[in-house]
Amino acid sequence: MAPMSRVTLGYTKLGQVFYTLHCRYGQVLPTSRRQEVSTNGTLVLHNVDSSTDRGSYTCTARNKQGHYDAQTVQIEVKGKKK
Repeated sequence: MAPMSRVTLGYTKLGQVFYTLHCRYGQVLPTSRRQEVSTNGTLVLHNVDSSTDRGSYTCTARNKQGHYDAQTVQIEVKGKKK
């Protein structure tokens, strides 16, 4: 199996999402060029590194009516560090 070089985190719910926020340890992402937040709110981690990319990521989505939801995922990177 080839090593993973990219992780994509998205948020899907019924209804239109107006605003999304991705945080890691309280910092709003992206914080580096390896992290990309697309226009649909999806967070992409490029060139995943086990020492810097593992941990908890939280996505908060808010719609125009002010309703919001947040989910946290724990990322564990397995494989050899380059």
